[in-house]
Amino acid sequence: MKKIFLFAIVAFIAACSSTVATKLVEKGKAFAPLNEDIPVYLLSETELVPYQSQLVGGIKIGGAAGISQNCSYLKAVSEARTAARKAGANIIKISEAYGSDSHEADCYHITASIYRNLDEKNLSKIKNFRKSTLPENCNYAMVYFYRVQDNAGAHAGYPVRILANDSILCKLRIGEKFAYKTTLFGKKVLYAESKSTQTEINIEKGQEYYVRCEVNVDFAFGKSQIGIVENLDGRKQYSSLK
Repeated sequence: MKKIFLFAIVAFIAACSSTVATKLVEKGKAFAPLNEDIPVYLLSETELVPYQSQLVGGIKIGGAAGISQNCSYLKAVSEARTAARKAGANIIKISEAYGSDSHEADCYHITASIYRNLDEKNLSKIKNFRKSTLPENCNYAMVYFYRVQDNAGAHAGYPVRILANDSILCKLRIGEKFAYKTTLFGKKVLYAESKSTQTEINIEKGQEYYVRCEVNVDFAFGKSQIGIVENLDGRKQYSSLK
């Protein structure tokens, strides 16, 4: 009886976790994994893949419906980047993405093709779309914090505190955002509520950063998460909030 109960728990947890599936075009000609210092770009459905990009394969990220366990937007994007990097790809071209932002599912799902293109000239257009929009000679930086719809359940009205160096920067409920202007440059560690979930940001003069906040429910317990989002996606998500 105990073995059956334990098996049921394991099966339930597995069903609620996000899954990663990677399919390479040519397994015999797989590329070596990319170094951590090489950025992996996430392209939306409307963005074009750069010239001379080589198709590496396809990936699917997602989880089962119902009570979800850590399968948020931030988690899905992180897993997509990890899968692409392991396959030697630096471009993720999304063909389908949906999740808690649009109330379509508890877990965030991504279906994408992954490409390899390390030519700086070919990547210039991608980089230009993700550049800072601040005035060229400004002497400050902007950090945009926001919280979109998430699967917080009963925790939806609970404000999430975002801190840096033990100082509270802002408190966010669902649909709220906060623009933080600073001249304190350098590396900062941001964390939500407890230091168990944190992200590092290197603030530079004239740059802008988008930090997304989420609350995920693991078996009725709310867990706050934060993560840096590419400027192009972050700008769209931030501006969608009133």
